[in-house]
Amino acid sequence: MDASSGQELAGDDLARGRSFRASVFQLRTKAQAKQLFATYRAYVRDCGEHWAGVDTTVQRARVPKLGKQRIGYRTTETFAPEKNLPVRRHFTLVVRKGKRLLILTVHQPKRVKAAQMARLGRLAVRKMG
Repeated sequence: MDASSGQELAGDDLARGRSFRASVFQLRTKAQAKQLFATYRAYVRDCGEHWAGVDTTVQRARVPKLGKQRIGYRTTETFAPEKNLPVRRHFTLVVRKGKRLLILTVHQPKRVKAAQMARLGRLAVRKMG
């Protein structure tokens, strides 16, 4: 599967431990976009928690109606006590609109509010065309 085009925007506020990343990919066919979206859906459905050097939980999150398909999920990463690192929280929104796929992630120390993510998601979907 390969994209015919893509764009990524990102921003970091290192002093406050916050960041965001927005990626939009245009796949060659709608079927490819649907297949890539299905991969994200399977990850959220099948991966409640995992360990990759950090205790990670994944929970599905409600998102507003955007695009043809959408899914939201929260990821919480808890590091081993000896690492002395704060818990990291992410909210990810994946939206398919035709051949395009939006992947929007916000990371901050506190839980990301669903209303904030909904506003950001609506704006991003409008901008992706």
